[in-house]
Amino acid sequence: MSMNRKDRRRAKALARRSLDDDARKVVSTHEAGHAVAKVLAAGQLGRSISEAISYIDMGSENDLGPSTDGTIVLSSQGVTFGPMFSQEITSAATEFMEGYFAEHGVPEGSNTLVPKGGDPYEHHFKIIELARAAGADIGKWFRARTFDAVAGPMAESIISNQSFNEVFWKGDGASGDRRSVASDAKIGGIAALDAVSTLNAMAVAAAFVMERPTGWQAILSLARKLPVIGRMDGSKAVDIIASIISEPELSGLFTEALEAIPRFERDISCAEIVVGTYPDGTNHVIKGADKIHSNDLQVVQYHCSSALEETLWNAFGDGAGRSTEVL
Repeated sequence: MSMNRKDRRRAKALARRSLDDDARKVVSTHEAGHAVAKVLAAGQLGRSISEAISYIDMGSENDLGPSTDGTIVLSSQGVTFGPMFSQEITSAATEFMEGYFAEHGVPEGSNTLVPKGGDPYEHHFKIIELARAAGADIGKWFRARTFDAVAGPMAESIISNQSFNEVFWKGDGASGDRRSVASDAKIGGIAALDAVSTLNAMAVAAAFVMERPTGWQAILSLARKLPVIGRMDGSKAVDIIASIISEPELSGLFTEALEAIPRFERDISCAEIVVGTYPDGTNHVIKGADKIHSNDLQVVQYHCSSALEETLWNAFGDGAGRSTEVL
């Protein structure tokens, strides 16, 4: 029996992926991180949890352009789709979008609001312009979108025992996430330094969520149930997540993470030495590496189980301001 191009691509992908279960686990955990973040941040976008995820495509192999070192062309192994804009942004630009789609057409199967034949930046700039004029909180939207973007690489870094900085800034698997943050900052009029500051803070938020046993368990549970190749409907993904994370946490955990960030910043700024302590008893310096052997200085200690120590170091500790990465 002959196979069409889609069937051949699926068979090829299945054969390749079956040879590397570890790679599949990393990809599925990455996408599950995005999915859980979308659900937790839904309220910040003025949307219900049921609206958070449209669907998750695994093994789509869409072209992502060149790798970080330029030696290969990347293809997407997984994408989690959901509404791009907050409800207040969408409401403010409804009339414009309806007119634009009437002229250019609505792209089938897409939820990025990019019209056929249209310039996505032109279209998105206009949406944000209208929303800002109507009083929509663009910064709030950008925070939620960035939380989503970093949550995938954060989950990947934990499951693969790598640093978040290595995965997000240098990993080919996070190239789409880097581009997403850069694109959102561009259309939202977010200055580069503010965008990086928000990114660092949302990495803290993502690590905070994944420190919670239910947050991490929801990611692992969804990752195990994602197809190797194919699509999971958003309602099924949300049901899996909601079966692990209780309703109070679903509606409040991201807000709790956002409220914790200024406390972390304040406490770390006031302390001379801050360390993160892991369950195995090892300590990692968040701030004050040059003073760690001083006996007369009080040490602030955070108990960490995954990536919180690294993100605090990067956002508010010794690593703050030293990043050379540019969005």
